[in-house]
Amino acid sequence: EKCPGIAADRLLKDGDRVENFEVIHTPGHSRGSICLYDREDESHPLISGDTVFADGGFGRIDLAGGDESAMRSSLNRLSEIDAGDIFPGHGRVVYRNGKKHIADSLGSFNHMYP
Repeated sequence: EKCPGIAADRLLKDGDRVENFEVIHTPGHSRGSICLYDREDESHPLISGDTVFADGGFGRIDLAGGDESAMRSSLNRLSEIDAGDIFPGHGRVVYRNGKKHIADSLGSFNHMYP
């Protein structure tokens, strides 16, 4: 079942804040993809949308708006943060050790797109 859409009340850009979350622009799956990261919370949660998934997964780049180079840059950028928990747009949630899952995603991506 699809969730009903909602109207945006503002546009977010890289570096903006939404309460405790920092906006990280992560194009690749789509041009407007973002992640939200809270470095203040002890679990260092990352809402990763369609950029990073558990166990080395990453967003598709073969759809309209997908971009291999942008996804590689986004995954490299995310590998530099100290993510703990990861809440992806699909699949299972990662509790703790999110940094490893991001590294695995980058490794999988580099293997598939050398």
